Amino acid sequence: MVHKMDVFIERKKQTINLKFTGTVNQLLKKINQNPESVLVVVNNELVTNDYKLKNSDSVKILSVISGG
Repeated sequence: MVHKMDVFIERKKQTINLKFTGTVNQLLKKINQNPESVLVVVNNELVTNDYKLKNSDSVKILSVISGG
């Protein structure tokens, strides 16, 4: 059985399911998300952009909101 990664994108209120291996930064580029404007949570832990993802991971891409 091939595992696919669930990726929830908060801004779009959408979950996508894809086969992917690589870093968080590579994933963000693949799905057209700006690394400067999001936080990435993998398996309920905040991770950095160089974190290596596995297909079995559950990923949430959360929007960073700044006020002024």
